[in-house]
Amino acid sequence: MISQFKKKTRKLNPMLLNVIVISAILHVVAAVLIGGWIVSTSMAPPEPEFAPPPPTEKMVPKKIEYSVAMAQQQKKSVSSKPKKRIQVKAINNLNTPKINIALPQINTKIGVAGIGKGIGRGSALGGGGLGMGAKAVSLFKVKASGERFLFLVDCTDRTMTDIKGGLKAYNAIRDEITKLINGLPPSIVFNVGFFDKAGPTVQFLFFKQGLQAATPSAKSEFASWVKTINRDADNVGIDNNGNYRLTKKMPRSTMNHSLQITQVAMEQKADAAFIISGSWTDLYENVRRSPDKKELDWLKKERDKAKKAYEKAGWDRAKLREYAKEIAQWTRDAQLAFKAYQEKRVKSGGNRQLGTDYYKWAQKNFKDQPEGPEGDSPEMYTPGNYKFFYEKKEVQAYLRSVIDENYGTGASRKKYSMNLIVFMGDDEIKQAMDKDKDQFKEDQRVWKGFARDFKGRFSLLKSKTVAIKG
Repeated sequence: MISQFKKKTRKLNPMLLNVIVISAILHVVAAVLIGGWIVSTSMAPPEPEFAPPPPTEKMVPKKIEYSVAMAQQQKKSVSSKPKKRIQVKAINNLNTPKINIALPQINTKIGVAGIGKGIGRGSALGGGGLGMGAKAVSLFKVKASGERFLFLVDCTDRTMTDIKGGLKAYNAIRDEITKLINGLPPSIVFNVGFFDKAGPTVQFLFFKQGLQAATPSAKSEFASWVKTINRDADNVGIDNNGNYRLTKKMPRSTMNHSLQITQVAMEQKADAAFIISGSWTDLYENVRRSPDKKELDWLKKERDKAKKAYEKAGWDRAKLREYAKEIAQWTRDAQLAFKAYQEKRVKSGGNRQLGTDYYKWAQKNFKDQPEGPEGDSPEMYTPGNYKFFYEKKEVQAYLRSVIDENYGTGASRKKYSMNLIVFMGDDEIKQAMDKDKDQFKEDQRVWKGFARDFKGRFSLLKSKTVAIKG
């Protein structure tokens, strides 16, 4: 007998079902999160890589040259000394080229010789620089460096003769100096002086008693002041209105003009001095001194000899008095004739002839002087007329003392330079060459020697002769 059995059905456990559902949900969430991270990672841009920048090129500034201007000499610090030095060369071995430059109203040439150095030290107004660094300045192609500058200009009427170019040539020099000073920075100190060599004692007229900072107000004041010097042909020279005297002199002496001017330049204690003059003589020659007792006795003997010679030639006291009257009358006539000549020049549109006097004019344009006795005059042997001179070594010793007092001694001596510019007309040079070529060469040797001895430069400034009217 076949038995029929009923199939048993198994029910799912509710707890197990919950576990399966929860596990499935967690797997789905995990799959979504992981998939999203993979997708976002694969689509993100790559990290940028930074390369170091290329090294920068150092640009060397182009040097700028100025015709009449300044060039900055940079220092590492205010107190450091310049390491570069300008070498001094013997001036006699240098050629003096002629360089054309443009000055107002005149055609000017310059010959430059010598190499100078003038970088100095200072600390205060009235005696030193401001410690801001040295400058190189150029005046008529003569260059010098420093913080303290002095300009000394010849205003004697002989500097403004027709053959030198007259008043216009002087004005051109004055304007060039004014232009240079206007270009100085306030860190530089300067002074300007004029000198008049009309008499045995040189007269000096300074803008200020000491060096001044080149501030705008100082430049403006100077520009007004300088126009009062030699303002016209009727007002030339200093005419006893000087404001400066030498601090000392050689004992019992009458120092020559060049020596006086050089000493005054040193007393300003400038790093570099520029001297512009119509003439220049040897510092060491013609420095007069008073006679000693032995020399006074010799003068008396020579004076007695001259008197006897006059008497022997028939020139007694009465004849000498008559001769003195004739000379006095000739002098009055020559002075009147010279005055009339000057007035004629002015009326014809010119100006008075400068740099001459009645006697020089009368030698060429007036009747001859009355003839006097021949031979030496007894008056020549008086202490005031007969000249005794210091020896060169004595003048050199005196100059060394001036340098020591103003620039120090030994290793502490400050650097300085004295630069000389001699101003002459073309025709004046031709006349000097025609008259005595060897003497003119000797004059140039003296000028160059001065620049060499005082570590400066020399130039010969030339101009055309003005047309003479009247």
